[in-house]
Amino acid sequence: MLSLLAWSGIVSSAPPAEALREYREAASRFSSLVAEAEAGEKVAQLRSPEFKKLVEILSDEQTMLAASAEPENDVEADLELCGITNNAIVSLAIFDIRGNIPKTDDQQESMSNFKVMMSRNLLVFQDELKELQPFLIRCLAKAVSKVDRFLGSLGPGQLTDVRRRGVVKMRTGILMTYSSGLAIANDTGTALRVDYRTAFLSVLAETAEAYASMMPLPERKKIAEAAGSAALSGDEQYQAYLISIARAFRNEECSTICKIE
Repeated sequence: MLSLLAWSGIVSSAPPAEALREYREAASRFSSLVAEAEAGEKVAQLRSPEFKKLVEILSDEQTMLAASAEPENDVEADLELCGITNNAIVSLAIFDIRGNIPKTDDQQESMSNFKVMMSRNLLVFQDELKELQPFLIRCLAKAVSKVDRFLGSLGPGQLTDVRRRGVVKMRTGILMTYSSGLAIANDTGTALRVDYRTAFLSVLAETAEAYASMMPLPERKKIAEAAGSAALSGDEQYQAYLISIARAFRNEECSTICKIE
């Protein structure tokens, strides 16, 4: 998942439009259905027409992303929207994990078990995630320039520790997201479908320039090199996406966010 919710501490609030209220309501119902299915340990409960419709609403880019595209004071509304989507994605990623991880005092083993169960959920919820994850990645990418301009406008002393930590967490989330995408491109040992892989990798390629501009050059270089290697050794049908990612992350122009430590 994208760990970019730290942006919420970077800017001040601005009320969203009516569309965001309806989006919140759909997300609330989505969460309720996930909780009910989890309590009953029945994924089948999430195969209803209602749940499918909620996924469509939560991934409706034409309505939600275009609606908040311009005004600078809508940055917080953009980030709230992204945060709601992120919560929906996380609820699927950790579905039925609570209390079901084998108990162990070994922290490394516990984390390994957790990752195994998350990987299981990725397979189970490919239909939902192939819609929700691209929405989230585009949602956050479109806010990058606004956040960058806001941080660049701050006077001495206004770049607080909270904002600095938010930027660091945000960049960590980007690194993790692109690392996950490259792993998916090279993963031939699971039942991840081509349509899911394509949806994820294509949106990473599409938004790579926006995200690359935020990353410090050393981290940017790591992603560029990994994407280049994946393009040479991975499946040919994903090669164009990987080349685009590598090209974008080779750019050395550094935005305001990129320079913050």
